[in-house]
Amino acid sequence: MSFDYFRANSQTGELLEAWWSQRTRPTAAQVFSHIALYALNPIDGVDRSGWGRLDAVDGVRLVEHLSEAHRIAAEIALDPDAPYRDTHCWCFTPASFEAILYDLRVLGIVSLSIDTLTVPGGHEFFVRLVNDGGRSPLPDADEVRAERTRRQLAIVAYERN
Repeated sequence: MSFDYFRANSQTGELLEAWWSQRTRPTAAQVFSHIALYALNPIDGVDRSGWGRLDAVDGVRLVEHLSEAHRIAAEIALDPDAPYRDTHCWCFTPASFEAILYDLRVLGIVSLSIDTLTVPGGHEFFVRLVNDGGRSPLPDADEVRAERTRRQLAIVAYERN
């Protein structure tokens, strides 16, 4: 887990929008979300920006005030020459990353496939991509999307209980 703990997973459409607009900098909305939802977890008396899946999360807290996130993002939105602000533009889990890469392959935008995906147990995961020229077989897009929908419905049902 990481300081992005409260942020939603990114979606394929967000990456497509960045690609279509040839974006080279974070948007004001991305900066706002990064600052407004930046979280720390106190572990053994030390605020940590990354922690393991088995660490307690009952002390996780947001760091910045909403008004400060708004002020900084508004400056960026109103001034195209505002200084660059380092920001996590997108948030992925291993499963959400695989789903986005699958979508981009189906759309013919990338010809990359996952060679290995490793989750070492901390707050990151590592992916080795290979450019196979689009030769790796892809499961049927409709079946994959239906399965994703079923999994999401199961998550929503679980969260409602």
